[in-house]
Amino acid sequence: ITYSDVEIVSNTGTLSFQNRNDFDIVVHLLAAGETERKIDIPAGGVSILHQVKSNLTYTVGCHADVAENTEIVVMAYDGERADTYS
Repeated sequence: ITYSDVEIVSNTGTLSFQNRNDFDIVVHLLAAGETERKIDIPAGGVSILHQVKSNLTYTVGCHADVAENTEIVVMAYDGERADTYS
């Protein structure tokens, strides 16, 4: 798992993630004192996490079964957004 320096906070209690790659990814959310949340997102797909704690800072991490140094592109939104990437 590669944890980025990107932090995300939800005001709505819902976070949406778009996988903008042509391969499957796994997104991890980690917050101090909380159990890590993990979601699998298929290539070009979207996943929505409900019941995310509002106003809690999460660090975003990802991994995929790809060659080392392959760029992974993920878009995150506060709220429910199920638009798939095209």
